[in-house]
Amino acid sequence: MIVWLNGAFGAGKTTLAEELRRRIDTQVLDPDNPQVDANAPAFRLRNVDRCVAARTALPPDTLVLRSDHHDPAQLADQVLAALPG
Repeated sequence: MIVWLNGAFGAGKTTLAEELRRRIDTQVLDPDNPQVDANAPAFRLRNVDRCVAARTALPPDTLVLRSDHHDPAQLADQVLAALPG
């Protein structure tokens, strides 16, 4: 499963990723670390518009998180609750 975290600067993406990594065995891609993946920032920027446009066509069980309404621990709870099995 891929959990893609996207949002404005300072929205809490890295904090949420660290919270999820703490709770489950996972790999976290940090686009601010060029040693992890030099292509991540360009990939993310190319896909933002596509993701926004696709939101209306997402399956009903798609989880859209609001970091302006919840802290990282609450967001992590929502992600983990949505994982299968």
